[in-house]
Amino acid sequence: LSFIYLFFLKQKPVFCLRCDGQLLTALLFLASVAGLAITLAEDYGEFRDPTPDELNPTVLYVNPSIYAATWWLLVLSLHESARSCDGQESGFLFIFWILSFVCGVFPFQTLIRIALKEPSNLEEHSPTIVLHTVDRLSFVNAFSSELSLTCEFDLQNPAIGAPFLSRITFNWFHSMVVKGYRRPLVMEDLWELNEQDRTQKIYGDLEKNMREEMRKAWRRMEARQRKRSRKEAEPVNTLSKGVSQDVLVMEEKGRKGKKKDLEKKEEDYVKSWLVMALLKTFPRTLLESGILKLLYDLLVFVSPQLLKLLVSFTEDSSVYTWRGYVYTVLLFVVALFQSLILQQYFQRCFVLGMRVRTAIMAAVYKKALSVSNATRKEYTVGETVNLMAADAQRFMDLTNFIHLLWSSPLQIILAIVFLWKELGPSVMAGVGVVVLFIPVNSVLAMKSKKLQMKNMSFKDKRMKLMNGILNGIKILKLYAWEPSFEEQVMKIREKELKVMRNFAYLTSVSIFIFTCAPFLVSLSSFGVYVAVDKNNILDAEKAFTSISLFNILRFPLAMLPMMISSMVQTAVSLRRLEKFLGGGDLNSSAIHHDPNADSAISFSDASFSWDRNEGPSVSDITLEIKPGKLIAVVGVVGSGKSSLVSAVLGEMEHLKGHVNVKGSVAYVPQQAWIQNTTLKENILFGSELDEDRYQQVLEACALLPDLDLFPGQDQTEIGEKAWENKSSSGFKIELARCIDVMDLFRLRLTCVSGDGVVRSAVFHFSVGGLFGGQTRILVTHGVSFLPKVDEIVVLVNGRISEVGSYKNLLESQGAFAEFLNTYVKQEENRKEGEPTVDAVGPGGDEDEELEGQGPQADDPPDDVVTATAKRENSFLRRSQRGRKRLGTTALLLKTVATFQVPAPISRSSETGGSVSYTEGEFDLLHSPLQVKFSVYVKYLHAVGWVYSILIVVAYIGQNAALIGQNFWLSDWTSDAIEYFNKTYPNSMRDRRVGVFGALGVAQGVFVFLGSFLVAGGAVVASRVLHAQLLRNVLRVPMLFFDTTPVGRLVNRFAKDIFTVDEAIPMSFRNWLSCFLGVLGTLFVICLATPIFTAVVVPLAIFYFFVQ
Repeated sequence: LSFIYLFFLKQKPVFCLRCDGQLLTALLFLASVAGLAITLAEDYGEFRDPTPDELNPTVLYVNPSIYAATWWLLVLSLHESARSCDGQESGFLFIFWILSFVCGVFPFQTLIRIALKEPSNLEEHSPTIVLHTVDRLSFVNAFSSELSLTCEFDLQNPAIGAPFLSRITFNWFHSMVVKGYRRPLVMEDLWELNEQDRTQKIYGDLEKNMREEMRKAWRRMEARQRKRSRKEAEPVNTLSKGVSQDVLVMEEKGRKGKKKDLEKKEEDYVKSWLVMALLKTFPRTLLESGILKLLYDLLVFVSPQLLKLLVSFTEDSSVYTWRGYVYTVLLFVVALFQSLILQQYFQRCFVLGMRVRTAIMAAVYKKALSVSNATRKEYTVGETVNLMAADAQRFMDLTNFIHLLWSSPLQIILAIVFLWKELGPSVMAGVGVVVLFIPVNSVLAMKSKKLQMKNMSFKDKRMKLMNGILNGIKILKLYAWEPSFEEQVMKIREKELKVMRNFAYLTSVSIFIFTCAPFLVSLSSFGVYVAVDKNNILDAEKAFTSISLFNILRFPLAMLPMMISSMVQTAVSLRRLEKFLGGGDLNSSAIHHDPNADSAISFSDASFSWDRNEGPSVSDITLEIKPGKLIAVVGVVGSGKSSLVSAVLGEMEHLKGHVNVKGSVAYVPQQAWIQNTTLKENILFGSELDEDRYQQVLEACALLPDLDLFPGQDQTEIGEKAWENKSSSGFKIELARCIDVMDLFRLRLTCVSGDGVVRSAVFHFSVGGLFGGQTRILVTHGVSFLPKVDEIVVLVNGRISEVGSYKNLLESQGAFAEFLNTYVKQEENRKEGEPTVDAVGPGGDEDEELEGQGPQADDPPDDVVTATAKRENSFLRRSQRGRKRLGTTALLLKTVATFQVPAPISRSSETGGSVSYTEGEFDLLHSPLQVKFSVYVKYLHAVGWVYSILIVVAYIGQNAALIGQNFWLSDWTSDAIEYFNKTYPNSMRDRRVGVFGALGVAQGVFVFLGSFLVAGGAVVASRVLHAQLLRNVLRVPMLFFDTTPVGRLVNRFAKDIFTVDEAIPMSFRNWLSCFLGVLGTLFVICLATPIFTAVVVPLAIFYFFVQ
C-alpha cells in the first residue's frame, strides 16, 4: 500500500517536514540494523562464542530484517512524502503507529521482565529494548502532532488541512460550534465551499453524464415507438356474421385497448436515465459511504458475541478475572469504532444528498431557461419551483439512507444466522414471519405510490394558483378578492390534505406491522424453541444474546417501511423530473453567429413560430441590418414586433430560412426585471465597479434626478414588484444595466422594447450616445423619434411590409403612412384629456397581450388572476384618460413614498400578537434567527393539545411494554437455574410465552395508536399552519410584496409547507421514540444498578451543553 499511497501524494504541493518524526524513524531503522548486526556477529563474527554447535534461530535474522525494511520502505518514504500532504496528516501513518503500539505492548513488557530476571544478557536485548522504546515515542509523537498540527498558510476551509484524528472526530468543526454558541452565525462566518461542493463542478459533472444517458434513453424510446407503430400496422382479422355478438365484444375490447394505447403514447417520454446519471456523477462518495456502512454492520454483530462471553464469564467463577476486564474494554472499543464509522458514514451520505439536491436544482433551473415553448406551456412557475423544492428534497432525503436498501437485508440475514447458532432450527419460525410480511409490503407500496401521485398533482395545482395570486396581488387587493381566491386555494388544499391523511394512515399501518415484526419473530422463535423439546430452557446466555440480536433485527425491519415510503415518493418525483428535464429545448443552433459576416443581423426567408404545431408568428422575413445602425420596428398592435425581437434572441421555434447574428445581444424588455437588492447592484449585475463609467451610465439614463428621491440614493433596496406599472425608473434601471455591462461583454447588438418611458434625454444619451457604434433595434409605437433613426422596418401581420428611411417611407404612402395616420387619429381622440404617463408606454401592454402568440421567458402563468390583471391594466389606462397629465417626476415621488416609511408597520397575527417589519427585514437569510421553544409550542398548539397528550401517552405505553418484555424475559431466564436437571412444566412454559406475547401485543397496539395519532395531528397542524400563512400573506400591505420577491413567497408555500407536511411529523415521531427509549434505558439501568444514578446527572449536563 505504501507505493500506491506514494503515487497519490506526489501529485500534491510541498508541505512542512517534521524533523522529530524523521529522527525517531531513523533511530528505529538503526536499532533494527543494530539488532541484525549483533545476531550476525554472534554467529559469524570474530568474537563469536566457539562452544555452541548451533547458530542463532532464523527468527533472529528475519525479525530485524522485516523491521528494517518496514521502517525504511514504509515509514521513511511516507514521512518524506508527507511534505506533499497539503496540510493533511497521513491517516495511513496514524493507523500504522496505533497498530504498532498495540501489537508491541505485550512483547515489550515480556522483554522487560526477561531483562530484569537476567541482567547479564542486557547487552543482547538492548537493541530490541531501544527499538520498542523508540516505537512508543514515535506513537506519542504521531498522536501529539495530530493534536497540534498547524499550517503555515491560512486555509479557507479547515476540513481541507485537518489532521486524520481531527477528521474522524470532526474536531476541525469545533471553532464554528464555539462561534455559533457565542452568537448567531451569519454568512460571513461560513467558510468557503470546497471545489467539489460548488454548483459549477457538481452540475458540470452531472450534465456530461445526463447527455450520455439521455441519448441512450432517446434510443430506447424510439425503439418503443417503432415497436408500437409496427403493432398498430398489423392487420386485424375479421369475423363472420354468425358471430356478430362476439364481434361487438371484440370491438369494445378494441376500443378499450386503443384508449390504453393512447394513454401510453401520451405518457411516453425519455425515462430511466436520471438515476444512472446520478450514479455516474457521484460514484466515489457512494462507494465510500457503502464501505463504511458495511464495516459498521459487521461491527454491530460483534457486540452480541462479546455480551455472550461476558454473561458466560459472570456464570463461571473459575475463569480468570482479567477476562472480564478484557471483555468490558472490547465492548467499549467496539462501540467507539461503531460510533466513529457511523458518523463518517452519515457525513458522506449527507454530503452526497446535498450534492444530489444541488445538481437536480441546477439542472431544473438551467432547463427552465432553455426549455422549448411547447414544453413551457405545460409547466407554470409554481410547478417548476415545486420540482426544485419538493422533488429535489425527496432525492436528498432518500440519498441520506440509500444504503439501507442493501444494508437492511444484510443485517436481517446475519441476525438470522447468529440466531440459528443460539436457538437452532426454531429460528425458522421467525424467518417465516418475515417472509409473510413481503406481500403485505408490496400491497402497501402500490397503494402508497398511487396516493403520492395524487398528492403531487394537487400540490402542483395549488402552487399554480398561488403563483397566479402572487403575480396578480395588486388586482386582488384593488377589488378585495382575497377571500374568494383564499377559498379556491383552500379547496385544493383540502383535497391535498385528504390524500395526505390517507397516505399517513397507510404509513401508520406499515410502521405498526414492522414494529411488531421483531416481537413476532422473537415470540415465534422462543415459543417454538421451548415447545419442541422439554429440555430446551432459556438461560441467561441464550436469552440476552438472542434479545441483543432481536434488537439489531428491530432497526432494519423498522426502517424498511420508511425506506419503501421514501422510495415511492422519490419514484414519483423521478418520473416528474425525467419528464421535465427530458422535454424539448429551443434549437440554439438555428441562430448562426458568424463573426465574419458583413451584416450585424441578417434574415433570409426566415419564419418563426411560438409552437411548431401552430402557424408562424413572423414569416418570410428577409432583412439585413448593417453594423452601427439605429433601426426602428413599427407596426400596429399584434403585427409581430416583439416576435421579431424574440426571433433574434432565439426564443422562438425556427421553421425555415437562415438567420445570422454577429456578436452578442443585450435585451431590454418592455417590462423591467428588477432584483430584490440595491439599485446599484441591479445596475452592476455582478460586474466590477468602475466609478467613472457608472456615473456616466446614471447620467445617460437620466437616473441622477431619481436618486435624489430614493431614501438611500443608489443603496436603496428595491423589490422586483416595486416599480411595476408605476414609473419609468424600472426601465431606466434595465437600460443602465445593459449599457453598464456592454463594454464588459463587448455586446454588439442591443434590442430595446418599449419607448414610452424613454424621454428625449435618455434617447439622446443612451440610444444615440453611449451606444455609439453599436447596432440598435428600437421597438416602438411612438413616432417622435422615428425621424432620428437610420432605418424603419414596418411589420404587417407578421411580415415585413416596408423597409427604409423615414422620408422615403412617408413618400411611398404605404403601410408606414397608414400607421402614422392611425397614430394621428388616436391623438385627436385624446384631445379632451391627456393620457397618463404609463410605465410601459402608450399601448405597450396591449401590444404584448395581443401579439404574444406563445409564452415568453418572463411571462407569468396564464391563469385567472394574471388574465384579470391584464384586463384591469387596460381598463385603468382607459379610465385614466380625461385626468390631468402627470409628469414622470410626480409618479416617481408617489412610488418612492412607499419606501420612505420611518416607523415599522405592524399587522395582527392569528395568535393575537403583532408582527413588525421595516425595509429590508423580509429576507430571512439576512437575519440571524434560531428556532425558539415558542416555535415548538406553536406547532404543538396547531396539532392540538389533545392530540399531543394522547401521542405522548401512546409512546410511553409503547416503551413501557417494551421494558416489560425485557424484564419478563430476564425473569424467564431464571427458570434455567430453578429447573436445572428437572422437567420444565407445561403450565410454566405457557405462562411465560403467554405473558411475553401479551406484552408484545400491547406494544403493537400502542405503536399503532401513536403512529395513527401522529398522522392525524400532522394533518391538522398542516391545515392550520397553511391557512394562517395564506391568510396573513394575503392581508399584508402592498409594501411587503414590493420588497419581497415572488420566488421567496412561492418557496414558503412550496418547500416550507412540504417540510410541515412531511419532514416535521417524521422528525417528531423519531425524536419522541428515541427520547422515550433513552429515558426507558436509563430507568432500567438505574433500577438494576442504583449507583449509576450518580453518573447520569453529570452526563446529562455534559450532553446538554454539547448539544
